[in-house]
Amino acid sequence: MSMRASEKGLAKARAAKFPQA
Repeated sequence: MSMRASEKGLAKARAAKFPQA
């Protein structure tokens, strides 16, 4: 697993839970 993929997944989950973009 690549850390970048994990970070992207977490960022997506966070954006879905806290859409502030």
